[in-house]
Amino acid sequence: MKACLYKMFRMRSGLFCREQPPFRCYSIKLFHIPPLIVPLIQREGSALGLTVSPLQPESGLYDLLVAGTENALAALCKKLIISGGPAAESGTLVEELLENAGRSRQSMLQLGRHRLPLGERTLIMGILNVTPDSFTDGGEYNSFPAAVARAHQMVKEGADIVDIGGESTRPGYRGISETEELSRVMPVIEALKSDPGFSAPLSIDTCKAAVARKALQAGVEMVNDIWGLKADPQLGETAASFGVP
Repeated sequence: MKACLYKMFRMRSGLFCREQPPFRCYSIKLFHIPPLIVPLIQREGSALGLTVSPLQPESGLYDLLVAGTENALAALCKKLIISGGPAAESGTLVEELLENAGRSRQSMLQLGRHRLPLGERTLIMGILNVTPDSFTDGGEYNSFPAAVARAHQMVKEGADIVDIGGESTRPGYRGISETEELSRVMPVIEALKSDPGFSAPLSIDTCKAAVARKALQAGVEMVNDIWGLKADPQLGETAASFGVP
């Protein structure tokens, strides 16, 4: 029974984090908690300043949403582990989630020579649509000079990555050829990559492997595919062959 519950905890738990200096705050959702330990988690959590919200019970078991600072959650873990039984199992689970969150905060996103820290702050991606029919900017940066200038502007304004796309995904759009898409994005990519004054990594927004390959060969450090590698089965292999995220 305990092993089954432990597996269910591990398989059906989610961790969400929001940065709130000077403390890191988390919301942890636990699924299928035995009713016997719900009052214990509520009592100990409330004493530590945590918010513990029982959700609609299902089959006699409860879902719990526990929210608060990292330190308070860590203290709750210790109290639950000391209690033993199913409470200790839930405490161990929360402890593991916090440890995983700590490891993710220390990781880096490697983009060529650029290393962007993950978890320290929100990273900003500047979206550069080199299309005549963008539904976000109305094609304002469809010309070569405007696109290059906009990329520099976004970096000055704080963009960590500039994402360049040459194909609109507005409702009702039917797509363009690889040749046309390349003719839109490659001049901008080549200009930025040859400019020593441009400091940000580039991402190519495309669902075509051929377009991604040309962009990566020109030095682009990332692929952004809104179709999740489903539109072109070769795109995943292309990104992997260049070792880019």
